[in-house]
Amino acid sequence: MKSAVDSIGYLFEKNTDRSVSILLFLFFLISYSYIAPSHVTFEDSGSFLLVALNAGIAHPPGYPLYSLLGKIVSSLIFWGSPAFQVHFMNCLLGAGTATLLYLFVRRWKYSLDSSLLAAVLFGSAFTVVYQSVVAEVYILNSFLFLLSWFYLIKFEESKIKTHILLFGLFSGLSMSCHWPLAVLSSFSFLPILWSERKKVFEYKYFLIFGFLLGLTPYLYFFVAHYFTDFLFLGPIRSLGDFFYVLLRKDREDSNVFSTATFKDSVEFIVGFISFSAEDLVYFGLFISLVGFILSFVLIGRLRSVSLFLALLSNSVFLLFLWRAEWNALTKDLYRFYNITPLLALCIYFAIGWDFFLKYISSSLYKRSFSILILIFILGFFFYKTIWKVQQSTDKFAYSYAKEVLSELPAKSSLLVHSDMDAPEIAYAHYGENFRPDLELNSQLAAMLPRKIFDRRFNNTNESRRIPLLNYISHRLDKGIKVFTTKKIVAFDDKTAPFPLSYSYRGLVYEISNTPQPDGISEKTYRFAISELDREILTFKDRKIWSYYRNQIVGEYCKIVVEARMYHTAFEYIPVCILMAAQSLNAYEKKFPESDEYFLKVIPYLKDLYVSEQADIVRQFLINRVHWVNSGMDNRRMEILMKEGIQIAIPIASRMKKCDHPLLYTMEEIDRQLSLGLSKSLTETRQKVCSK
Repeated sequence: MKSAVDSIGYLFEKNTDRSVSILLFLFFLISYSYIAPSHVTFEDSGSFLLVALNAGIAHPPGYPLYSLLGKIVSSLIFWGSPAFQVHFMNCLLGAGTATLLYLFVRRWKYSLDSSLLAAVLFGSAFTVVYQSVVAEVYILNSFLFLLSWFYLIKFEESKIKTHILLFGLFSGLSMSCHWPLAVLSSFSFLPILWSERKKVFEYKYFLIFGFLLGLTPYLYFFVAHYFTDFLFLGPIRSLGDFFYVLLRKDREDSNVFSTATFKDSVEFIVGFISFSAEDLVYFGLFISLVGFILSFVLIGRLRSVSLFLALLSNSVFLLFLWRAEWNALTKDLYRFYNITPLLALCIYFAIGWDFFLKYISSSLYKRSFSILILIFILGFFFYKTIWKVQQSTDKFAYSYAKEVLSELPAKSSLLVHSDMDAPEIAYAHYGENFRPDLELNSQLAAMLPRKIFDRRFNNTNESRRIPLLNYISHRLDKGIKVFTTKKIVAFDDKTAPFPLSYSYRGLVYEISNTPQPDGISEKTYRFAISELDREILTFKDRKIWSYYRNQIVGEYCKIVVEARMYHTAFEYIPVCILMAAQSLNAYEKKFPESDEYFLKVIPYLKDLYVSEQADIVRQFLINRVHWVNSGMDNRRMEILMKEGIQIAIPIASRMKKCDHPLLYTMEEIDRQLSLGLSKSLTETRQKVCSK
C-alpha cells in the first residue's frame, strides 16, 4: 500500500504544468478575493478607483493602461461594491503573476517542487498580497515585466519572430502602466538582447511594431476628455500637455529632496533586505542567497546577469533617480516599488531549493521535504500575512471620509486638500454617490471633475490665491456654505494672510466672511472618541501607510484637545502625544508637563519629513524657553537649553532653507542665554546655506 506521501507525490507527478497552473491561479484568486476590501484604502487607492470606474487619467504619468483595464473589468463584474470591482482586477493580476512565475521557472528547467514553492512564496509575500487586493499599479507593472521576460526567454530559445513581437508588445504595455519602473526593470533584458542581437536586428520591425502597439493606450490621453471629467490635471489637447503629464513635470520636486542624504540611501537598501526577509518568511531569503551565489555557475552567464539586473532594478537603480528621505511614507512607497526585485529573489529561491534537493537521494524524502516547506509557507500566509493585510485595509480611511461628508449641511461646498484626504473623500462622494447634494472641489485643482484653476499654469501659491478667493466668495455670496478639510495652503499667515475667517468644526473648517465661533458637534466628538478607542488597541501593529493614518488620528486627537477633554491615546500614540504637548503649552501653560510629552514624541520624529521634524523641535525649544522664563536657577536652565539645542542641531543641519525659523530660534536662544554654542550653530547655518 502506498504511503500518504507517495500518493501525494503520485498526484503531483500526474499533473501537467497546465493543471498545476490552473490550481495555483484559482488558489490565489480565491484567497485574494476573500480579503480584498469593499471600500477605499489609503494613498492612491481612491484616485485609482475613480479613474478606473470612470476611464479617467490618474496623476502623472497618467497610467492609461490601468485606467482602461480597470474600466473594462469593473464593467464586467456585477457583484460587490464599486471599490471591490476594481480591487478584483488586482486580485486577477496578483494570481496571474504568481502563476506566470511558476511557468517562468519551469521554463528554466527547474523541478515542479522548486517552481511551485517559488510561486507560492511570491504569492504569499505581504508586499504582493497587499498590492493584489487594492487598486494600485505595481502588481500590473510586475505582471507585464514578467510576461515580457518570459517571451524574451522563449525567443532566446526558439528564435521565432512571434516571440520577439510579443516581447515588444508586453514591454510597450509595461511602459503604458508605470514607465519609470518599467525603464529600470528593462535593464535586465539587455544581456539577452545583446547576445541575440543578430536575430533581434533581423526581426527589428516585429519588435518595433509590437512595442509601438503596446504604447497605444497613451493615445487615450488625447480623447479622454470626451468620455470623462476625471482627469487629474484637466484635458490634454496638445503634445505639450501630453509630455507635461508623461514626464511628471507636476511632480519634479518629489523625485529629489535636497534634505536627502547618503544615509537615507543606505536606509533604503537595508529596508529592502528587511522587507525581503519578512516577505520570504526569513528562511526563504537564505535559500535565495544560496541561489544567488550558485546562479552564476548553474544558469549561465547571460541569464545570471539578467536576473541580477532584475534584482537591482527598483531596489538600487531607483535610488539614483529618486533621492528621498527615509521616513514612514517613503519607506512604504519604496517597499511597493520592489515587487520586481522580489520576483528575482523568488527565482533565486527556486535555484537554491533545486540545488538542495539534488543532495537528497530518496525521491520520497525530496517530496516530503518540499511538502513540509509548502505547508509552512501556507501556514504563515493564512496565520499572519492575511491578518496583517486585513489590518492595513480596514475601514479607517473610509469611515473618516464618510464622517467628513455626513458632517456637512445640505448643498454646501467642500474643498479637499491632498493625498491625505482627497482620494478617500472623493471615492465616497463620486464612487458611491454618498451625499450627492454636496459640491466637492480641490484646493490644488487636482483629480476632481471641477477645477478652480489650471495647475499647469497656476503653479505657485501666489497665482492660485485670486482664483481660490473668487471661487469661495462667489459661493458665499449665493448663500452656499463653504468648508475645507485644511486651511487654504495658498495663503500664509505671515506673508499673505487669508482675508476670510475660519471656524473650526472638528474634521473641517467653515469659511465665512465674518468671524464665527468654533463649534464641534456631539456626533463628531463621539465619532472621534470611538475611532481613537479602536486605534489604541491596534496602533502597535505594523500597518502600511501609517503616515497617512496618523494624519487622521491627529485630527481626532485635535477634536479631543479642542473640547478640553482627555483620552488615553495621549499617552501611547505619537501624534496624540504631540497634540498633548502642544495643548499643555498653548492652553494650560504647563511647560514642564509639556516638555515631558515633547521628549516622549522626539524618538518618533524619524517617521516624519525633515521639515515637519524641524517645526516640532522648534515648538519644543520655545516651550523650554517659556519654562525657564517662568523661574529656574541658571545652572539647570543652561543644561536644559543646551540639551534642547543639541537635539535640534542634527535636524536643522538637514534643512534646505537658509532662513528657516528653527535656525533663528536656536541662534536667538544661544545669544540671549549665553550658552556658548555659537560655533556649532554657525557651522550648522553654513552647512544649510551652502546647499
